[in-house]
Amino acid sequence: MNAILTNEVVNNPQDKIIDVDLHVVQKKKFRFNKDDNRIIELNTSDMNIVTRISEGYPKLQELSKKAATITEGLSDSEEPDALMEDAKTISERLSAIDAEMREVIDDMFNANVCDAVTPVSEGTMYDPFEGSFRFEYVITAVMNLYEKNLQSEFNKMKRQLEKHTAKYTGRK
Repeated sequence: MNAILTNEVVNNPQDKIIDVDLHVVQKKKFRFNKDDNRIIELNTSDMNIVTRISEGYPKLQELSKKAATITEGLSDSEEPDALMEDAKTISERLSAIDAEMREVIDDMFNANVCDAVTPVSEGTMYDPFEGSFRFEYVITAVMNLYEKNLQSEFNKMKRQLEKHTAKYTGRK
C-alpha cells in the first residue's frame, strides 16, 4: 500500500490538512488488432462491472431479438421502389438497434469499447461472428481482460497476506 501522506497548509495558515493520495484506480490500455487508433483504457479492477453486465446483458438480448424481427411489417411487393423503401426501413431499424447496443456495451465497461473493437464502418454489434453475435464475442473478449487482471491482483493480495501472517504463524 503506497498511500502518500503530505502536510499542507490550505487557505488559513493555522489549519493544517493532511492530504492522502488514494489514486487507486489504475487504468490499463488495450490495443485492438495492432491498430493505434483502436486503444481503450479500462479500469480492470472495477468490480462494479459485474452489476453493469448483469443489468446490461438482458437489454442486449432484447435488442438482438428485436433485430431478428426487423423485417416485420414490410411490404410484400417486388416493385423496385417498394424494395428500396423496405431496404431503407431495414437499414434505419438496424442502425437504431446497433446504436442502442453500442451504448449499452460502452456503459457496461464504462469506456468507449465499441468504437475500438468494431468501428461502425466494420459492422454492427449484432453481426454473426465466431458462432455468436458480435456483442457476445466482444463482451467475452473484454471480460477476459478483467478476469486476468483480477486474478493477478488477488494473487498479489494472497502473497501480501501470507507475508504478513507468516510472522505470526512462524511460516516463511
